[in-house]
Amino acid sequence: MKRIFDEKALRDFLKSSETADVFLLYGEEKYLVGKYTNAVINGANADELLRYNQESFDADELTDAVTMVPFGGGMRCIVITDVDVDGMQRAEFGKLCDILSQPMTLCRVIVSFPTLEFGLKSSQNSKKLIQLISENGICAELKKRSEQDIISFIEGKIKDSGCTVKRTVCAYLLSRCGYDMNLLSSEVDKLCAYRSGGEITERDVDDISTELLNASAFDISKKLMAGDLGGALKKLSDLYELREEPVAVLGALSTAFVDLYR
Repeated sequence: MKRIFDEKALRDFLKSSETADVFLLYGEEKYLVGKYTNAVINGANADELLRYNQESFDADELTDAVTMVPFGGGMRCIVITDVDVDGMQRAEFGKLCDILSQPMTLCRVIVSFPTLEFGLKSSQNSKKLIQLISENGICAELKKRSEQDIISFIEGKIKDSGCTVKRTVCAYLLSRCGYDMNLLSSEVDKLCAYRSGGEITERDVDDISTELLNASAFDISKKLMAGDLGGALKKLSDLYELREEPVAVLGALSTAFVDLYR
């Protein structure tokens, strides 16, 4: 039976008593791929942890790691991170598929893509790997969360850091910094370090966070439409200090003006 999970199904599976020998974690929300990769590693309670990446991956070495009994008879966890399966030679990819198809008793394998794009419709090897692991283990495609879920993520992370914040301020941070959860996590860390236990305000967000180009461009366009030339020039100066490419700024401004006229 194929098992391709979304985030909720994966979270429920990891909380249950069920287990699997092989996991494939991928998707457009890279923060969640990294988060659940760590959750699967921790859940394995392994005595030995082996990691492979694009530079260190070797199919023959992986075969030995999967088939050899771990020293002392404990559990071995193998993590394969950001390996370009679509760029593999046919023989090497075939070996990888053979390895992941065999039953494992004292080993858990996690194939994870926390930075590399994976699962594109045109990628034949990616499709084959998804098909294989969905039949022999667990595949999880971790998509972008909704706006309200990301606001809740920001709010929870701030409160876990010992600070307080209003939900409207979390929404404002999202509007400035975009929906990338890796970036938002970094921005929240900066804000919490700056405020150090107090309440985070919109002023703090303005002073500390880095505004995305598209958000800045939209703000500039609104100020120009309102006749606030000074405010627009101040925003443009901020982009200059961030060394944004002029062509990129012009493109973002054009898009912002089109959106305003719609």
